[in-house]
Amino acid sequence: MSATPEVSTEFYDEGYFLGTSGQRGDFSLLDLGPKFYDRTNTVVEYFDLGNMPGGIVVEAGCGTAPFYRVMQQHNFEHIDVVACDVTASGVNLLNENERPPFQEAKAEALPFSRASLQGIVEWDVLEHIQRPHEAITEAHRILQPGGFFHIVCPNPDSWLRHATDSEKDPYRRDKSHVFPPIVTVDYLDTQLRNIGFEFEIYTRGFQGSEGQNQMGLAAMKLAQNDQSGTHIVVFAQKPALTRQFCTARPIIK
Repeated sequence: MSATPEVSTEFYDEGYFLGTSGQRGDFSLLDLGPKFYDRTNTVVEYFDLGNMPGGIVVEAGCGTAPFYRVMQQHNFEHIDVVACDVTASGVNLLNENERPPFQEAKAEALPFSRASLQGIVEWDVLEHIQRPHEAITEAHRILQPGGFFHIVCPNPDSWLRHATDSEKDPYRRDKSHVFPPIVTVDYLDTQLRNIGFEFEIYTRGFQGSEGQNQMGLAAMKLAQNDQSGTHIVVFAQKPALTRQFCTARPIIK
């Protein structure tokens, strides 16, 4: 099967983010909801952001900037979140007081100098890219030693991959996701290791009620033990001689 071409920037219009275009699902990405609070709070806890050195954290492929918006509620004066995406369509839907500092850029070519960032968050980004290894390499380039990299993406190998109704599968319901899928647990494990990250990979969103009423790491399983969750979650760090705040460690197979 030949790969689907990467969609144009125009695909990500207001209707895409509002869930009215019929290309992604019928829910709006303007709503923060429990999912985005849980993702952000898990990053804050896992990487101990309250005690990390001050600096810039980039929300790459930001869409409607959920990480930025929840982080504003944490009131961390030592962390500046900057949002980047291939289009401003998502952030332009926000109220003026909610809009982040924004730069138009691809995750594979971010406008920051080498070793200049404390962290990068990429939620639901890599599955849209034909060459996701370039985004992972770019993250390593611009992170300071000890900087963190957090990835969340739908799992094309989840327990829903054979569901008759593709709208139930987070990977298949979005028409901008690359097919056949590239970003899997094994792909991320290989790329992160080869590029030089320390990391843990989890999945979450399991069949039945397992994990449904739990938050953060309690809702996840290490991917080396269970790869069936609907989403892949990565906690990674660019190695430092002296580890300052990150608890991540590589998967051992």
